[in-house]
Amino acid sequence: MFPYLVILKSVIGLLDTENYTYQELYNKIFMETGGVAPAINHYEKRGDRSSRKLTFDWKGKCLEGDLPKVFALMKEIIFTTKYDSADRIREIIDELISRNQESMIGSGHLVALHRAMSYVSESAAISEVLSGLDAYRLTDDVAKNYDEKKDQLIGILEELASYIFVKNNIMFDFTGSEQEYEAFKAEAIQLLSLLPDKESNEESFKINATVKNEGFTSASQVQYVCRAGNYIDSGLAYTGSLRALKVIMGYDYLWNNIRVKGGAYGCMSGFGLNGDSYFVSYRDPNLTKTIEVYEGVSEYIKNFNADDRAMTQYIIGAISDLDTPLNPANKAIKSLGAYMTGLDEDFLQQERDELLSTTSETIRGLAAYAEAVLDDKCLCVVGNDEKIRDSVDIFGSVAPLF
Repeated sequence: MFPYLVILKSVIGLLDTENYTYQELYNKIFMETGGVAPAINHYEKRGDRSSRKLTFDWKGKCLEGDLPKVFALMKEIIFTTKYDSADRIREIIDELISRNQESMIGSGHLVALHRAMSYVSESAAISEVLSGLDAYRLTDDVAKNYDEKKDQLIGILEELASYIFVKNNIMFDFTGSEQEYEAFKAEAIQLLSLLPDKESNEESFKINATVKNEGFTSASQVQYVCRAGNYIDSGLAYTGSLRALKVIMGYDYLWNNIRVKGGAYGCMSGFGLNGDSYFVSYRDPNLTKTIEVYEGVSEYIKNFNADDRAMTQYIIGAISDLDTPLNPANKAIKSLGAYMTGLDEDFLQQERDELLSTTSETIRGLAAYAEAVLDDKCLCVVGNDEKIRDSVDIFGSVAPLF
């Protein structure tokens, strides 16, 4: 049932409940609150790729004094949603497919990036099931065979909700004033008393990350070309200097070779705390030429040299990502993420110190990280049908995006 979480998240809160039609519920949410919505989040402990937690969240926000309204709406949705609204579920799934197609057409680089990452990272593979191409294909299959599958789907949604909304799995996270916290605590305790205890006897969902190297064809005249891999699997540890390397890639090597010389609209790279890393191009007229550029990354890093002024500019560019101003809601999200993944002040300070002390010599020492990423040989391309089929030998499989 696990892959159907994407459909549960999409329909819950948009169906009729015991006391409201879905239109009335929608209006009430936005008349009385700043929003009440579900989300699925995926947290991986820093330094331990095998330790992860997936959460189904209800996020609500409101003005002080309106917390009872938020909790009343959450309880209405959690306990009285009518999952047998087959026609309404079909409407939502059709809308979801349309939105996803539009998103994938405009953000082919994200499709290629997340897909390539899923070849080497179990966390990324799970994310593909919940929000990526796998999730799209599941909803598309349900839509195409809806009359035959609707009864089964309704049963799955009801059972999923019965496993998720239980007392023994719940965690609350609050952001607000100390005075308002007392009101929040009372509401949380009352909600907790209504939730059932239920243990799951089912085996946990598991997925293996396997290298597929897919090419996805579309009517597009441009490509989105991604190489991905993981450096921690090669025994390398995260360092704050990787933030400076990302800036150097984006404003020097990748920029000059993929955008300036290659004619692509953009290029990006990233080096994650958990080792998951990537190089990806955006609206790229090339395919094999771009892959050749990626293959030259480690050699470029080995020979990298910049004066103090240039290094200072790179570091400033990287610091801007660390010190982005945040509103209270985003501070809360960042804080919760740090709690769930084990980030603490000591690590954040260490990361900052490593970044601020980065030199040309430090960057040259990061060539092994690029080599480790490229050695995983994870490739995914979304792009022009003819262009991909001209290079079919480099792919494990070629299929239409839609």
